[in-house]
Amino acid sequence: MKVKEEADLDIKEGLKSKLEQLQNVSNSEKVDILNQLAVAYLAQSPVTALEYFKEALQLAREIDNRQGESLALRGIGTVHFQLGDYVEAFPNYQESLKLEKEMNNVSGIAGLLNNIAMLHGQTGATEKALETNLEAMKLLEGVENRDNVRRVILINTGNCYLQLEDYDKSLEFYEKSLSICQKMADQEGIAYSFCDSAFVYQKQKKYAEAEKYYQKALDIRRKLKSNYVLSSTLLKMGNCIMENGEIERGKKYLEEGLLIAEAGNFKELEKDGLQYISSALEQEGRYKEALEFHKRFADKRHLLYNEDNSRILANMQSRFDLKQKAQDIANLTENKKLLEEKIKERTEELEQEIRKHKQTEEELKKHRDNLEKIVKDRTHKLEEQKADLENMNKVFVGREFRIKELRDEVKALKMKYER
Repeated sequence: MKVKEEADLDIKEGLKSKLEQLQNVSNSEKVDILNQLAVAYLAQSPVTALEYFKEALQLAREIDNRQGESLALRGIGTVHFQLGDYVEAFPNYQESLKLEKEMNNVSGIAGLLNNIAMLHGQTGATEKALETNLEAMKLLEGVENRDNVRRVILINTGNCYLQLEDYDKSLEFYEKSLSICQKMADQEGIAYSFCDSAFVYQKQKKYAEAEKYYQKALDIRRKLKSNYVLSSTLLKMGNCIMENGEIERGKKYLEEGLLIAEAGNFKELEKDGLQYISSALEQEGRYKEALEFHKRFADKRHLLYNEDNSRILANMQSRFDLKQKAQDIANLTENKKLLEEKIKERTEELEQEIRKHKQTEEELKKHRDNLEKIVKDRTHKLEEQKADLENMNKVFVGREFRIKELRDEVKALKMKYER
C-alpha cells in the first residue's frame, strides 16, 4: 500500500506541475497539456477528465489544432466508454476517426478502429467488432513502426474469434501477437499471449498443450515478480490441471495462487481461488473442507457484489454529473446567446445615437458656418456704411467751414459799406 500511495503522490505532483505550466505556454502546448491532464485523471475522476478533454477540444478548435482536437474527442469517447455510456462514446470516436483520416494518420485511424471495435464487443456485436478489427489490421499492413498498435489489435481480434468459438482463428491471432511481442522483447506481452493461447487450448480440452503454455507464462511472471498476474496464472494453471483429472497436483497451484491473492488483497482472484479449491476438495470427497472453502467463496462473492454495486452507483453518479454538467453548459450557452443579443441590440442603439449626434453636429456646424458668413457680410456692410458716413461727415464739416467763411466775408463787406 505504501508503494501505491507514493505512486499516487508522484501522479498528483506531476499533475500540479502540469497545471502550473498552463500559465506560461503557447496555446498549442496548452492543448497537449490539457489532454495529458485528462488522461491522468481518467482512472481517478472521469468527470474531471471530461472537463479537461472538453477544454482541450475547445481550444484546439479555436487555434485549428486538428491533432489535439482528435485526441480530445477520442478521450471524451473513452470517458463515456468507461462509464458504460456507449451511445455517447460512439459519435466522439467517429468524429475523431474522421479527423485522423483527413490527416492520413494511419496509426491514429487504426487505434480509433480498435476503440470502436471494443465498443461493438461490449454491446454484444461481436461480428461487427471482428470486422472493425480486421479493417484496422488491413490498414496497418506494410506500415512500419506500428507494432505497439498492431499487437493490441491482434489480441482483440483473437478475443473476438474466441467469443465466436472459432478457436483455430483465435490461436492464429494470439500467435501473431506473440511474434510481435517477442520481436519487441516485451516479456509481459509474451506472457499474456501464452496465457491467451493456453485458455483456448483449455476450452478445446487439449490440456497438455494448455498446461505447456500456462507454464511458459508462469516462468516469465515468476521472474517479473508481478504478483497479480502471477496469482492469476497459477489459478488458471491449477484449474486446468484439475479439469484434466489431476486434483491433488492442480490443488497445489491453486493454493499457491490463493496465498498470493490474499497477500495482495486481490479480491476477485481470491474469489476464483476459493471456488476452485472448494471444487477440488469436493472431487476428493473431502466435503467438510470443501464446504468451508465454499462458504469463504460465497462471502467473498457477496462482498464483491456489493462493491460492484457501489461501482455501478458511482458510475451512474458520474454519468448523472456529466449530464448535469452538459445541462449547465447548455444553460450557460443559452445565457451567453441572450447576453450577446442584448449587447448587439445595445450596440446598435448606441451606434444609432452616435449617428444622430453626428448628424446634429454636422447641422450645428453648417448653422455656425452660416452665422459666421452672415456676421462677416454684415460687418463688411457696416464697415462700408461707416466709411460712407465718415466721408459725408468730412463733406459736411467742410461745408460748415465754408459757410462760416462766407458769413465772415458778408459781415466784413457790410461793415465796409456802412461806413
